[in-house]
Amino acid sequence: MYKNIFLLALTFTFLPSISADSHSEKALEQESKVGVFGYWKKEDCRKISESSGKLLYSSGVELEKSRKHREAGHPLKADQTAAAAKYLAEMASDYANNFEAYCKRPA
Repeated sequence: MYKNIFLLALTFTFLPSISADSHSEKALEQESKVGVFGYWKKEDCRKISESSGKLLYSSGVELEKSRKHREAGHPLKADQTAAAAKYLAEMASDYANNFEAYCKRPA
């Protein structure tokens, strides 16, 4: 019983100082990670932007393949490549949304 009370007292004694230290460390860590744009580092934002562009380009390539398959009379291949194009376009959109959310400076 006394052991439990002692552990409880120790916990409440050190908990506020641990919490304050971790908060200040997190604040410093956050400050060092914030880039020129918004919340993420500039280099990470550039990677997100480039990835979105590459995915969108790849989507266009797949859409063109789909058109060629359809013209060649291969509807199944056309549907498969169209689905791939749609998936890549959605991924590009997700990356662009992340860029908007985390890389643009708040107004």
